[in-house]
Amino acid sequence: MSKLKIGHTGITWPSDDDYLATVKTIAAEGFGGIELFAWTLPKIEAQGKLDIFEEYKIPLWSAYFSHDILDKNNRQAEFEKMKRFGEILVKKGGTHAAFGGNIIDRRKYNYLDHRDDIVEIVNESGKVLQDIGIRLCFHPHTGTPIETQPEIMDFFQRIDPNYVGFAPDIGQIAKGGGNPLEIMRAFDSLIEHFHFKDYGGKCEFDRSQVKPLEGETYFNFNDVGKEIDATGYVNYCVLGDGVVDLLGILKFLEDKNYDGHVMVELDGTNAMPLSAEEAVHRNHLYLQKHGYMA
Repeated sequence: MSKLKIGHTGITWPSDDDYLATVKTIAAEGFGGIELFAWTLPKIEAQGKLDIFEEYKIPLWSAYFSHDILDKNNRQAEFEKMKRFGEILVKKGGTHAAFGGNIIDRRKYNYLDHRDDIVEIVNESGKVLQDIGIRLCFHPHTGTPIETQPEIMDFFQRIDPNYVGFAPDIGQIAKGGGNPLEIMRAFDSLIEHFHFKDYGGKCEFDRSQVKPLEGETYFNFNDVGKEIDATGYVNYCVLGDGVVDLLGILKFLEDKNYDGHVMVELDGTNAMPLSAEEAVHRNHLYLQKHGYMA
């Protein structure tokens, strides 16, 4: 049996309000820990439900933080949110923030125009979270300021490793056109958290939707239209059903004696073909088949 520490994120449930079913299911499937969206933690606390992790005997290892990393004038407000979310995470024993930028309209965006501000804001965010006991691990994400392989490669050469680690999401990297294993090898020493996700292999776009509706934002939105979700999971899929070299990546982690968290993930939507519970079970079965879970 592998020694990798394998957990699961809660994004497979389309609604943040389903946190009870999320925790209950992931615990029942035998995953070692859980990751929730950071902004759900104040809601859980306000409802007096923070004891659910102890009730179902599964630790809250981490949370996903999404913040404005472009506007320096907005950073103090963002830092206050980080601290509020992070303090609840620490209270429950969590140690890591998978940290990404907010979704943006990439048609109007050039990474090089914003690079210095992004690096500065992310480094400062790492300091804010470190002060309360959380390690910031930056998570590249499609539709955000750090998406493509050139952006990822440039960004991680510039961050301060004293405050910022790397949380690769292999499905997101593949969907953004990158090579996950190549990027992981390049920044091996920075990897401290991990999202383990499969990708269906292609993104097609509805060319009738070249302009977004007012107030609407799309993942991977660009000049060719709105992304068509071919899988019901924002073009991701159950482990083993896609194109990512999952076993090669797990072997890479084992060979480097990686001792951080491996968070299995599958993005749920209202159009997904399986229930969230069944999708998480299928992920468990894949890992069990290959000797990574009991």
